[in-house]
Amino acid sequence: MRQWLAVSVLLLGLTTASYAAIPNTVGWFSLTGTTVDAACQFPGQWGGCAMLTNDWNGALFDTTRNRMVFGWGGGHSDYFGNEIVALSIGTTSAVTDTQTMTRIRNSSPTPTSYTGNAAVTDSTSSIGISPVARHTYSNLAYLPEQDKYLLLGGGSSPAGNMTNDVWLWAPATNIYQQLANSPIDRNGGFFGSAPAWDGERHLLWVISNDSYYSFNPATNAWTARGAGHGGVDMANYQGAYDAVKRRHYIAGDGGLYYWDTRTTSTFVRTQPTLTSCAGAFAGSTGLQYDPVQDRIVAWHGGNTVYLLNTTTHTCTTQVVAGGPAEVLNGTYSRFQYSVKDNLYVTCQASSSNCYALRLSVQSADTDWLRRKNAPGVTNSEDFDTIGDYTNGVQYFVGDGGYDGADLDTTIKTSGTGALRFTLPAGRATSNISGDFRVCLRAPCAINGNDTTAPGFGFPSDFWLSWRIRISPTMVTNLANYWRAGGQRTGWKSVNMHNGAQGSCGALEITKTIDTSFNNNTQIWYKECSPGITTDGNSNGNGGSPYFQQGNNTRATTNNGFWCDWNSSGTAGTGTGVGCFNWQWQNEWITFIEHYQIGANGAATSQLDAWIYRDGSATALQIQNVNGEPFGYGSNPVGQRTYNQVSFVPYMTGLSTSAPVDAFIWIDEFIASTNQIDAPGQIAGGGPAPDTTPPSAPTGVTVN
Repeated sequence: MRQWLAVSVLLLGLTTASYAAIPNTVGWFSLTGTTVDAACQFPGQWGGCAMLTNDWNGALFDTTRNRMVFGWGGGHSDYFGNEIVALSIGTTSAVTDTQTMTRIRNSSPTPTSYTGNAAVTDSTSSIGISPVARHTYSNLAYLPEQDKYLLLGGGSSPAGNMTNDVWLWAPATNIYQQLANSPIDRNGGFFGSAPAWDGERHLLWVISNDSYYSFNPATNAWTARGAGHGGVDMANYQGAYDAVKRRHYIAGDGGLYYWDTRTTSTFVRTQPTLTSCAGAFAGSTGLQYDPVQDRIVAWHGGNTVYLLNTTTHTCTTQVVAGGPAEVLNGTYSRFQYSVKDNLYVTCQASSSNCYALRLSVQSADTDWLRRKNAPGVTNSEDFDTIGDYTNGVQYFVGDGGYDGADLDTTIKTSGTGALRFTLPAGRATSNISGDFRVCLRAPCAINGNDTTAPGFGFPSDFWLSWRIRISPTMVTNLANYWRAGGQRTGWKSVNMHNGAQGSCGALEITKTIDTSFNNNTQIWYKECSPGITTDGNSNGNGGSPYFQQGNNTRATTNNGFWCDWNSSGTAGTGTGVGCFNWQWQNEWITFIEHYQIGANGAATSQLDAWIYRDGSATALQIQNVNGEPFGYGSNPVGQRTYNQVSFVPYMTGLSTSAPVDAFIWIDEFIASTNQIDAPGQIAGGGPAPDTTPPSAPTGVTVN
């Protein structure tokens, strides 16, 4: 997961200390000591360091290191240096971290020798050459999965030529790579590609004057998707990706356009009719998508920020005093958004400090909105709408028509409420309270055998996350009262399956509470019986069936849970010894799971799962499966994907009731093709640990 990624940062130049905290309040904040001049390599030469911002130059945002990156010179004879500088706003929290301006890569040692426009000899580069200085406009992008920066040509080089070359640079290794056969055409003055990252498809959308392209960084392959921007000079256009509607927006010179990337046919440019947006997209405005407000945000200097509603294509303005003036030649993409901190940053005049802008304060609600609208999210559920708790829509009542789900507006993690299941005293039936069903991909039909419902098939790679909380009576009822005949019964908490196939079909992965050895340990199984084990052998055949973290080599000894099937079920603390058996009650626990599904039936699939205790930034691994043979069996075409999750307090064969009510709460479900951040962990100033005891539920009898 992102927070565990080991990162090597190359620091070749000057680092300056700066502002020690960015308050969690709306406003512009000058970041003391972050001038571009302080990190520039050749002050006073070829027009000076001002050219790194003034000379039609853009930026990218490195989401791994939480920094805005720009440089690669000024172009023409304005500035020959091709060094790279970065404004870092900290990797923990902007409200506590120090912000810095750093030169992260030195220029070629002989910049006065620039005579061409493709590459220069560079002994500091791992491949001996590096791209020549140029105007970068808005032609830079960060590729998160490859951890590389993409430089898509730009404007004029010091030789006065237009640059058509495309480069990748890996900041962790200082390796440059020049990409051949790029279709991006800079000739004729029609340059400006306004790239935008699609986290769901893992593609970069790029616009040229002749065509609309996707770039696949996993294969370095370009694919023409449709007509470009009609031969318009795009030098002033910027790009932003609406991750909810899956649209690539570009704006500049007063115009706004988008491409709908959900289409499977030719991509068509759309120019929406704008209302109340005068002045929003003038010149080389900065353009970003804000997942907290679900708006496209535009800014081109000063105090006025424009917010575009992409449903109505109307604009509102937010005036925040203290905004810096835009430099003469424009902002371009030097207005970037940090998802981690819900914060915008910009660098304008090189001799002045860079600035941060906060449009909304951090809270549990903004943290949830950031996570649910993140790139790659295929569906989410906030459990805030009372209409969802209606039989036959998303909620299905339990045995005998019992309706055990309701909207709890007091015990919740964000929004207006959470799903609460009541498992009542005196009731003994398998489907004791009903179930709540959520699609893995939207849109889909929850009720009925929807064979067209999208999902994740074979192969696929996806993540799931949800938050869950149980009352202490869930544990005591399981241990002391609830029985199937004379035997203890487990609680099947979450079931992922194909909606048309339902439970116990070939496509089923269920999490249940096993009680066979006098404990309440979380385990996984498939197809209603074969257990999923960390050595890849169902039901322990041919290996030691560890149902929680660990395998035959026990690679991890100090994090998470390592629980032998035949153990006594001793509760662990997350330090690598003992079981996760719901030892924490009346506390929100976050589950995050990563499924890497291989070919149908092949023993190549992998499942990893972690939990986070409320308010903790520590991931405790609870499951690690390698080589599991997941498959769809004999399912007909159209029913060969995982497309639905059921949250259900189901207990097979339950025939003995308990004398007290028990409760389960569910909140904040996410399905994504990307890693999912833990709640409150990435956003600075996010929700504090939940230390307030819950209100006493009604209808509880205590013996």
